[in-house]
Amino acid sequence: MTLGDLLEAVRSAYVKEFYRVLRDQRRTPNSSVYIEPIRRAADDTPWRAGALQLPYRMDLAVFVERRDWHVVEISTPRKVQFAPTGTDWTPNMRVTFQAFCWEKCPVRLHGRFEGEQWWPALDWFNHWFDEFETKAALQKDIKEVVHSISDPDVDSEFTYLTIDLGSAPVKCLEELLDSFEKMGTDLVEIGWQPD
Repeated sequence: MTLGDLLEAVRSAYVKEFYRVLRDQRRTPNSSVYIEPIRRAADDTPWRAGALQLPYRMDLAVFVERRDWHVVEISTPRKVQFAPTGTDWTPNMRVTFQAFCWEKCPVRLHGRFEGEQWWPALDWFNHWFDEFETKAALQKDIKEVVHSISDPDVDSEFTYLTIDLGSAPVKCLEELLDSFEKMGTDLVEIGWQPD
């Protein structure tokens, strides 16, 4: 199995569960289901929070009888298991992979980053988040977009993030790794877990 096949299996585990939950929610009488909507502030602009001031997408928003609504968060039922693996992504950057969930991807970057150093990752996020909804929904309803990035946590050597890759394709994760290389890190650990 190639690395691309492995990442596609991780994504597919989430996407299959997404469709299953979507089908169930659509069976609710007198309801409307909104797929991967952007969380919005009272003035209808994207709600932004955290140190990076990034917007956020929900998995599903379900309105019942046009009055009551709730958010449905979808989780991969079982993490795809695989032996830890690694590759020299570029001559200057090593990437390791451990089992992770597509919608809750823990990342550890070697180094500490501030201000303009974040721009490559923020450009990546803005492209794949698609704030202005330029992507049409695909035949099977998903938009192939990223949902969120957590605020970074930092210690003396590393920066830690959790990324909800949403319905984005594997190419999105590959481009994320390219953005980390532009930030200047020499090591990215996808699926990192403390010992």
